[in-house]
Amino acid sequence: MATLTLHDVPDGLLARLEQRSRAHGRSLTSEVLAALETLEPAAAGPAVAQPAPEPVNIEPTLRRMQEISAGLRAKAAAEGREIRQVPPLPPMKEEEIQAQLDRWRELRSQFKGPPLTSEEIIAAIERDSHPRDHDYLATYE
Repeated sequence: MATLTLHDVPDGLLARLEQRSRAHGRSLTSEVLAALETLEPAAAGPAVAQPAPEPVNIEPTLRRMQEISAGLRAKAAAEGREIRQVPPLPPMKEEEIQAQLDRWRELRSQFKGPPLTSEEIIAAIERDSHPRDHDYLATYE
């Protein structure tokens, strides 16, 4: 792959790119590449700013995750396995939450490809495509 180096990037532009990269959970490099991919060819005229994405309703995904969790618990019970309850996390300060989110974004930026959607993660769980030794239920046997 080729390398591209940018010089004299205005501070305001860099700040907006960094903000977008945090919002999308990507590295700065991944965000710049994503922005460049949305540009139309120069012959088509100047690039048009993309509208901000619509807010996402996470309620259906949370409900589906609860259904999957209940199904896994029922499966474990049917197999005679006991599942320990994980104690609730203590309340966290806003700074602690932000620090954890930043850390997860940093870790995620190390993976190639676009971020996985919750639907893709759920589909992988439902396919039961993960090895048994990585099954979280197996750790409680």
